[in-house]
Amino acid sequence: MVRHDPKKWTEFKRRCFAELENAPQLWQPLLEAAEASDITLVFGTKDVEHNNAVALKSYLEEKLTAERRKEMQLVVRGKMSEESVGKLTNRIS
Repeated sequence: MVRHDPKKWTEFKRRCFAELENAPQLWQPLLEAAEASDITLVFGTKDVEHNNAVALKSYLEEKLTAERRKEMQLVVRGKMSEESVGKLTNRIS
């Protein structure tokens, strides 16, 4: 997995979103699953704020209506302590 430089985060997300826009078959099943129930996105990097799962969560949330976003919970989890999970959940909820 590529390490993400926080300074390049905006550009990383822009490229990631552009790639996803051209491949709905990759994210549409996740969105459908998220509309049916909560889903968990998992990552393996130590950076809990700048990783593929956080970028994907952001992308999927943009695809949802505001009302549905309130009802749904997308959870991002990686190899981290429970304290880190709590901090991340608070930041991106």
